[in-house]
Amino acid sequence: MKSQHEEYEGRHIELQQQKETVQLLIDKKNIKYGQMPDGSYFLYKYAYDPSDNLMDLARKFIKHQHKAIKIRGEQNKKGGK
Repeated sequence: MKSQHEEYEGRHIELQQQKETVQLLIDKKNIKYGQMPDGSYFLYKYAYDPSDNLMDLARKFIKHQHKAIKIRGEQNKKGGK
């Protein structure tokens, strides 16, 4: 696999070839992932929605993080009233 990178929703995603493995970085932070017997990938921090493609999985994770931040912000506003 050739190294890849892209910007997604203000975040930097990078897949780096490291000898026989691929390292997933989001905003220069190493994100641990695993692979299931069927070949799909999962993130240890986000194992709910596996994908056959690491770049797609990183996008899903970022989308999930943005949604969680939005929900937490809404809950904090409600709690402050």
